[in-house]
Amino acid sequence: MKRISLRLLSIFLILGILLTGCKKEEHSIEFSDKSLEQSPEKRKIMQEYLKENYSSIDLEDESEFKDLAIMDSDIEGKEIFFTAELHGTKANEQLNTKLLKYFKEKSDFKYYLCELPYSDTYFINKYLDTGDIKILEEIYKPLKGTFGWNKDGYNHWKKLYEYNSTLPKESRIEVIGVDIEHQPINAYRFLVDVLPDKEAPKEIKAVIDKIKSTVNDLDKFDETFAQCSRELQNDIKEKESIYKEYFGEKFTSFNLVNLNVLNQIEAYKHKDDHVDWDNTRDKM
Repeated sequence: MKRISLRLLSIFLILGILLTGCKKEEHSIEFSDKSLEQSPEKRKIMQEYLKENYSSIDLEDESEFKDLAIMDSDIEGKEIFFTAELHGTKANEQLNTKLLKYFKEKSDFKYYLCELPYSDTYFINKYLDTGDIKILEEIYKPLKGTFGWNKDGYNHWKKLYEYNSTLPKESRIEVIGVDIEHQPINAYRFLVDVLPDKEAPKEIKAVIDKIKSTVNDLDKFDETFAQCSRELQNDIKEKESIYKEYFGEKFTSFNLVNLNVLNQIEAYKHKDDHVDWDNTRDKM
């Protein structure tokens, strides 16, 4: 039987709670390599504690929660739950599925916040609503070469679709992405997908038409996307009321995704220093 120590899960949960519970100084939290260092003495204390304080989780049965009962009293009456993970680890998705079902049973939560771009989760939700596997396949194509390009993550969404299908429509889980836009292709597919059916007002038509042509020109998309997003953001600043009237309730998400394309460009300037990268992205 495949099992995983709750020691690791405990660290993930504690880390998530501690980081999100910190007070921000000057509107941000910054870390350095030095601040993340742990002395051998502290590490030994933690290891000794975890040797005596752990349980095990059965990952073969995702619908049996006796092995998670250790958390029952801690989550009673709570509405927000934090977990964490290490990219590229197979157990992530197995834990995700089991914890989703467990928290759903205990709290009937609605929203599943993920370290994913908003555009990705927009299409994931369309897949969850329709079961159209082609939607999921299209999301994954630009992920090739990243930690996200794996069968476990892909199958996680298929399992969530199956699980959601057993729930009343009003109780089904909705996924919300809170990361920057790592794959501009998916971001621009989103920008086009939310365009209203009606023709754009003449004041913004040229910019809207450029978005449509950009998503169809994948050969030179990196610089093209960057230039198009800058032009779009400047145009929104000048003609915000026109964009709001044209997009209606979709304006906020349209604007957010385009901003996060620009945030991606800025954040990736710091990708060679993981601490600088985290600090830059987390401010966005």
